[in-house]
Amino acid sequence: TAPEAGEYRVQARFLAIDRQTTTSVHVLAGDRSVFEGKLRLDGAGADVAYEGTLALQAGATLDFAVGYGNGSHICDSTGLEARIRGPDGRLHDAARDFDPEKNPSGAWSYGWLRPGDRPDPAAFSLYDSAVQPREDGPRLLDLGNPEARQWLTDHIDRLLTEQGIDLYREDFNIQPLPFWRAADAPDRQGITENRYVTGHLAHWDELRRRHPDMLIDSCASGGRRNDLETMRRAVPLWRSDYAYEPIGHQGMTYGLSFWLPYHGTGTVACAAAPYYGAGPTPVEPYAFWSNVAPSLSCGVDIRVKDLDYDALRRLYRRFREVSPCFYGDYYPLTPYSLEKNVWIAWQFDLPEEGRGLIQAFRRDSAPGESPTFRPQGLVPAAAYALTQADSDWRYTATGQELMEKGFTLTLEQAPAAAVILYERRDPGTPSP
Repeated sequence: TAPEAGEYRVQARFLAIDRQTTTSVHVLAGDRSVFEGKLRLDGAGADVAYEGTLALQAGATLDFAVGYGNGSHICDSTGLEARIRGPDGRLHDAARDFDPEKNPSGAWSYGWLRPGDRPDPAAFSLYDSAVQPREDGPRLLDLGNPEARQWLTDHIDRLLTEQGIDLYREDFNIQPLPFWRAADAPDRQGITENRYVTGHLAHWDELRRRHPDMLIDSCASGGRRNDLETMRRAVPLWRSDYAYEPIGHQGMTYGLSFWLPYHGTGTVACAAAPYYGAGPTPVEPYAFWSNVAPSLSCGVDIRVKDLDYDALRRLYRRFREVSPCFYGDYYPLTPYSLEKNVWIAWQFDLPEEGRGLIQAFRRDSAPGESPTFRPQGLVPAAAYALTQADSDWRYTATGQELMEKGFTLTLEQAPAAAVILYERRDPGTPSP
């Protein structure tokens, strides 16, 4: 909202956050459109920008809106950078000026428009405050209340027992913070949250006491509750709602493996698949191996008859062959990065069995030759035979040579994945 009359210099950039983002974007001065663009529609790219000078009256509104796109909002997350310099020289920055406690915040209001073919500024509604839930909105059961927690535990226990359920999956698809804050006085903020969290953990502990062989799969819009206390009691079989995109999942495996010995996701073996995996999904080994985790589900649309099911079967057979290695000791072999011009690699080692797994990924614009990989945790004097799956690449060296000098790989295509199995060789054992 313009605080005074005059000319305003406007700079805006819309960018696709999800790999599948397909939408329209708009800048409107009152009910007049001053800019319309598209993201990944009709040949458009992943970002689009507007820059211009607009004469506004005091109290006039300037709206930055994400439209209906191709008619679906699934995986359409869109970023906005908006900066406006007013006639007094003051800079208004939509991101910098955002305040989770206040809406409106300064000249900015954050909200939504009713769905439609074109955005209608008259239909603008503010997002709910983060401080106070709506009276007509959802509610959150207070697990900090012992009676409420006891009711929930007895209710879930009865369902588990009557239905013979062995694996309890709990999802959590809301934002709890507004409810916690609304329940506390200003000088008591955090008390309800603390009691809720400890009550939730006590709920799980009692369920596990009553069902000692039961497994718990923790989900919270994907990976929003992968904290250490939760993970002591459960595993995340769907570690994030950020599905399928290769580099993001490489980063998840790299980071989570420091902390969680078991986590899971799903794959359709295709980098550009929609969130639910429906429709034709060409089989891409790079995308498949980027999503591999200790627990891996298959999300392909089996209604599509012309998928390369033979290739999928080969990939899953190979995964089953290497999957025991994920229980081993974890070592990163490269720095962490989400950039497209680098390799990333890691190692899972089974010292008791003298074998392990190395995964290496050449990303889209990375050079053909890898950096030097130096595996860890090996027996210095022992000989190790390294074999790249689905390739004739072989390498033999002592543990000390591998740990100190390392080795390199060359992958001709980009992007590409290398799956390397290694095994300790006793004296006299023939090379593979």
